[in-house]
Amino acid sequence: MMHQSSLDSSWVILQEPGNWKLWINIIQKFATAYNIWEFIDPSKVEKAALLKPEEPNLPRYQSRGCRPSQDRLQDEDGK
Repeated sequence: MMHQSSLDSSWVILQEPGNWKLWINIIQKFATAYNIWEFIDPSKVEKAALLKPEEPNLPRYQSRGCRPSQDRLQDEDGK
């Protein structure tokens, strides 16, 4: 039987079915830490759906024909 300390390792060689439990435990540990386990959990029949991100609604600015950094310098100088 493997010791608990072996769960801290990210290296598992799958030589036999007995290694699979240790391997999935390591995968689960990292996936849980990154909040993605619900999306890859092999024990779930139905996986959590990924939602399509909303396109950001950016305000529209009138082009002034120059870079913003130049505008800022001109505004600060009062020109």
